[in-house]
Amino acid sequence: MRHVPLVLLVTALAGCPPAEPEVVVEPPDEPAPYIFEEEAPPVPELAAADLEVAIESAVALSLTLNAAPIFPAYTTAMVGAEPSCPAWYDYQGSQYWYDTCTASTGASFSGYSFYQFYDRYDAGDGSVYDGQAVYGVAQITTPEGYTYQAGGTAQNLVATGEGYVYFSSVIAGAFSWDGPEAAGTWLETGVSPDITLLGYVVPESGNYVSIDGGLSGLGGELDTVVFDAVVLFDFGDAGSPCPTEPSGVVSVRDSDGDWYDVVFDGPSEYGEAVDAELCDGCGSAWFRGEPLGEVCADFTSLLDWEASPW
Repeated sequence: MRHVPLVLLVTALAGCPPAEPEVVVEPPDEPAPYIFEEEAPPVPELAAADLEVAIESAVALSLTLNAAPIFPAYTTAMVGAEPSCPAWYDYQGSQYWYDTCTASTGASFSGYSFYQFYDRYDAGDGSVYDGQAVYGVAQITTPEGYTYQAGGTAQNLVATGEGYVYFSSVIAGAFSWDGPEAAGTWLETGVSPDITLLGYVVPESGNYVSIDGGLSGLGGELDTVVFDAVVLFDFGDAGSPCPTEPSGVVSVRDSDGDWYDVVFDGPSEYGEAVDAELCDGCGSAWFRGEPLGEVCADFTSLLDWEASPW
């Protein structure tokens, strides 16, 4: 016969459940720190002279890397379209198509695209606009075998107002074209701009340029340069107190993926005061939070234009 312990038997007869055993909860381990003190400062692979060469090369290219070449490429690629391929519609100068098809002309289309043409468009802001814009994710192959590829937005606009002309060029994404229209443009070089360029001119007074975005595919050890809100302007007596040095940051990436940042001291807007001693065309260079000294570059080519920056 099985014997029940007296304590359990009395507890059960009293109608009370046995006491729960005590549970001991161990405190959780402290999380490991994710920020470690460096034993020694990082050692940069590049010198100031390398950064100067990369920045000046990018500055010289920057205004040529505008959206203008994309539009003759797109227009030529669309020549092989027909009413049923791709499926499309036209509304007040805007053209939109979407499809995956091959036309009887031999041209093939895949994806979608929106195209807008501006001809003296009045936006109600005191300016009239001329230019073109296109966006989409598309691939077009012409009957001749040329290929247009797009994945993003591009626009090239000119706004004319009373006493000024404003220029805007935007490439956001990737575009390519291997047809004859690419000759002599960045489309045939392998450079991939993802950049916003702004130009502003007051006749007989001066120019303004703003660059924001990156250039990759430059080749060599320094393949990528990024402009972060770089602004340079000169409007004579009423203009910049520092027409040889921009505001903003220019960053350079080396072949190991490390970034170098150069901070410039020029004004970012009209009326901003700048220490004259800092207006020397030189910025302070940094690598992983460590100072590298001064990097000097010539930016004056950005303002060396009259009717249009591109």
